[in-house]
Amino acid sequence: MRMKKLILVLGVLLLLPSSVFALSTTPVPRGEFIKIILDANNVVPAATETDFEGVSPELAPYLEEMRKLGLIYYNAYSPTFNEERPFALWRSLSLLMKLEGIPVPITFDEAKFKEVFPTLVPGAFYAPTMFRAYQVGLVDPFKQAIWPINPTTEGDVAIMLANLALYEDKIDQALDTPNPSINDNTISPIQPNGSLTNSDKYPILLDVWDKITKEYVDKNKLSEDDLIFGAIEGLVNRVGDPYSVFQEPEVAAAFQNSLSNEIQGIGASLALDDAGNVVIVSPLNDSPAERAGLRPGDVVNSIDGKVITNFTLVEVVRLIQGEPGTQVRLVIKRGSSVLNFTIVRERISVASVVGEVTADDILIITVNNFGFGTASSFASFVNQTNAGNLNGVIIDLRNNPGGFLDAAVDIAGNFLAKGKVVTRLVGPTVSETEYSTGSAKLANVPTYVLMNKGSASASEILAAALHDHHQATLIGETSFGKGTVQEISTYLDSSSLKLTIAKWLTPSGINIHGTGIKPDIYVQYTDADRTAGVDPQLNKALNEIRN
Repeated sequence: MRMKKLILVLGVLLLLPSSVFALSTTPVPRGEFIKIILDANNVVPAATETDFEGVSPELAPYLEEMRKLGLIYYNAYSPTFNEERPFALWRSLSLLMKLEGIPVPITFDEAKFKEVFPTLVPGAFYAPTMFRAYQVGLVDPFKQAIWPINPTTEGDVAIMLANLALYEDKIDQALDTPNPSINDNTISPIQPNGSLTNSDKYPILLDVWDKITKEYVDKNKLSEDDLIFGAIEGLVNRVGDPYSVFQEPEVAAAFQNSLSNEIQGIGASLALDDAGNVVIVSPLNDSPAERAGLRPGDVVNSIDGKVITNFTLVEVVRLIQGEPGTQVRLVIKRGSSVLNFTIVRERISVASVVGEVTADDILIITVNNFGFGTASSFASFVNQTNAGNLNGVIIDLRNNPGGFLDAAVDIAGNFLAKGKVVTRLVGPTVSETEYSTGSAKLANVPTYVLMNKGSASASEILAAALHDHHQATLIGETSFGKGTVQEISTYLDSSSLKLTIAKWLTPSGINIHGTGIKPDIYVQYTDADRTAGVDPQLNKALNEIRN
């Protein structure tokens, strides 16, 4: 594959007018680009026809191959494919990296991004793709101005393929590196830039795989995907961090749906505690889990009769998930009590933000999660009100399991002036401070934050930021205590890795992991209160504002 790829690169370089440094600016038609990247990978299309309209017979099989790989999609309402039109640069880079199996993390080092691409905006939709392309070397770092939405040129393709070949050479060199001698009397910590293939246990891994796939008595019943996913899950589980998980495609899709406010199941966020127990972080408002009576901190003992001791979080999620209308039976330990619940699964659509203004001009705004569109929905509610007329603001973060860090930072900007610290991130590859960039429209309005044991992660970041800057009073119960940040890497088959990459600190420098945030005013909200339809935490906040 390497030789063919280099020949293709040289073929593009021959188009240059006089020097390899004067890269051709001629746009590459998208049909030609698809043929180039598939040919470079020795992909021989099997199909001869395509449903796309207006496609040349030569391109048709390549187009169908891209469709089979899930890299392009057919829309019956718009079936044409203009093969002469070039892809935008970011789109070409995205297709090439997906084809090569190079993951593109959603989050990245924005400070480094600004340094590398001073003319681009880190929050743009193309930013993760461009930054990953820079890391791999698929874009020219010496180019004065890179515009991701510009057409892909012959020079761009030459750089992509030449540098991709160099990138793969580095991988090959790592695979060819001799293993060090085995020494069973030492413990080898992971070294900087260490490679799995350099480990003295790597040959064992290969031998186990070889024996299972060749010699296992029922090897025909084995699934290669199941074995690989199991190996990856085992690797991640050995990290010992309950928030670092590998998600198979269906689990990853469910997680993404939860951040887009579309959920199928019982509507409860789960986590592992330090003892390895599966606990309810928070049931969503008006979800089957909440209506059934599940509470933050409940420990799940069994699911449909299966005791889940030593189960991974992914395995538990699989057991609880199911088709809407079906039932799941949970045995829950709450304190010294053991409770039984039968819950009917539903397809749940939850608004991330719900707001209202009372007759005496108090804005009550409930944030259910920090997902897609949460920050803009919050800003929309704020912009619909006249801040000068408000007597107070109540932010309800109870049973909010968190979500995107950026959403918490953006919401904090409604209260904190530009330049105020929202949180600090500290990790092996992360060391940055998140600042407010908002309007601080509500800075002078008395603000109270409601929280409980189900307020976690991004909820705690927002509460701590407003509290540390004396912008809000916290009411309720001590929060969950999740002081870490995860990065999500999504792979070609739609599986994903959620890996803890940093701890976050409050503006005053405190890490709340495992301890949570204590309220300024402690108020319980008991089952008796729920039964009576009384909300003492909300009532306390209203009384504080009114008095």
